[in-house]
Amino acid sequence: MDSPVFEQQSAVIEIGPLDFDGPFISHLELKEQPGILATLVRLAETYQLVNVYSTANLRSAALLELSCLRQNNPNIVVASFSGPGLKPEISAAMASLVWQSLD
Repeated sequence: MDSPVFEQQSAVIEIGPLDFDGPFISHLELKEQPGILATLVRLAETYQLVNVYSTANLRSAALLELSCLRQNNPNIVVASFSGPGLKPEISAAMASLVWQSLD
């Protein structure tokens, strides 16, 4: 399956049914809070999805993604979806919904 390609609209990237904040090139731009992290490859004016998953700490997850994946591709960026009171079980279900919507 080919990875989906998305266009950025201002500081929001629409992935499936959700609007993610980003793209971010540094983990320091994200808060230490639960949410959904999307890893993307920047392709000129669009972004190709690499991964999307629920995490307890967006900043820590972004640090791992960026430091590991950028060794092979300097165009890796992240985007996040979070909200007040977003519980881990809800964010996990939402991340799964994002993947399902892309099939």
